[in-house]
Amino acid sequence: MKTHFEQVNADAGNSFMCKKIRSHHFDTPYHFHPECELTCITQSEGTRFVGNNFETFMAKDLLLVGRDVPHCWKNENNLEERHEAEAIVIQFKEDFLGKEFFYKPELAKIKALLDRSRKGIVFTGRTKEKAALMMDQMVEADATEKLIPLLQILDLLSKSKEFYVLNAAAAEAKISIEDCERINKIYAYIEEHFRTEILLKDVAGMVYMTPSSFCRYFKKVSRKTLNTLINEYRIELSKQKLISTEESIYAICYDCGFQNISNFNKHFRKNVNLTPSEYRAKFSHYLND
Repeated sequence: MKTHFEQVNADAGNSFMCKKIRSHHFDTPYHFHPECELTCITQSEGTRFVGNNFETFMAKDLLLVGRDVPHCWKNENNLEERHEAEAIVIQFKEDFLGKEFFYKPELAKIKALLDRSRKGIVFTGRTKEKAALMMDQMVEADATEKLIPLLQILDLLSKSKEFYVLNAAAAEAKISIEDCERINKIYAYIEEHFRTEILLKDVAGMVYMTPSSFCRYFKKVSRKTLNTLINEYRIELSKQKLISTEESIYAICYDCGFQNISNFNKHFRKNVNLTPSEYRAKFSHYLND
């Protein structure tokens, strides 16, 4: 799984791209491009990677990522067999309407939104419901009928308070092409081996580094240690399983790579501030959606 810069081609007759993606699963690698990207997940669930952040996503997830922010969506293997993956994606350059367009006073809030999007923004509540409906209508619209709805969506998002930022502590969630390729290899390795013990020397060797060099490098790029990343990945996967399946907590513990239930409970509470059973009870309505 190697990735770098992604070339985005606008729709014929349009200055931006708007399309519905359907597949058995999301398999685009960790990548980035100079376009802003608004993605609405209409079907599927898994783990979303944006900059240095990753967390569980489900249907109705709405995310805006700015230019050059690395990102991808991944489905856990056994979930791919049960669900098709579907999303509506809009990609556009910040200057697709002209270099000075969003600098006009009337569009100041949209300009601020696009600046904030370089940290990754997740929208919630009524905002994401309204935006999702508008995006769905855009897919089938003629080229000339797409532009105004896009501006209306950006206006809606720019005025909303129903959002949270993914990489709030980072000045900008941007890494180099070389770093992006290395991080993608590391994520891919964790995805493949998270159920077993992952050794530092094996991950470091995969990207041709000594363990000590890798630790320094990885902490600088991700602001996390490798063990923190692995445990966070396992916790995000367990959260997804707690919400979307009726598997026992005991089974989920081992299926997500934890060696015993007490260790699982310890890490889960540390990351989520709830026990696995409390988390499932709080979000149990998802099981019946």
